[in-house]
Amino acid sequence: MSKKKAKMEVIEFVGDTNRIRKVKAGYGINYLIAKKKAIFSTTLERKKLLEDEKKSKRREKKREEVAHKIKRQMAKMVVVIPINAGKEGHIFGTLSPLQIVEAIAKHKITLKVNQILAYDPIKKIGEYVIDIQLHANVIAELNIKLEKKG
Repeated sequence: MSKKKAKMEVIEFVGDTNRIRKVKAGYGINYLIAKKKAIFSTTLERKKLLEDEKKSKRREKKREEVAHKIKRQMAKMVVVIPINAGKEGHIFGTLSPLQIVEAIAKHKITLKVNQILAYDPIKKIGEYVIDIQLHANVIAELNIKLEKKG
């Protein structure tokens, strides 16, 4: 005679993603549900989960559309950054991502420093193209021009 293990379905909340997992009844009731880490998987909860996934996909699609719009704006602009430099065009230090973000903010586009992708240190006055991660699927190229102050 074989014993069947009792299983139940619960929706387990891990981070900010909802997943439906089958777990043993004792673990589900005594730990997950008792610690409010999960709830019973009912038809209503499954519908809520599907609706939340659809809303999340719509929000993500909207964010991506906004990123594409900003990318088109950036393709048309040249950001001029005045910077201290010597007689031969060598700047003092290097151009930092923060300086780039502040210059872009003057064009009413807000970015975070970590959105500027790695680039070779800029040490001379001139024109450069820098990649900026606007969204997971959208990378924009920004034209910057360094000019000597004064």
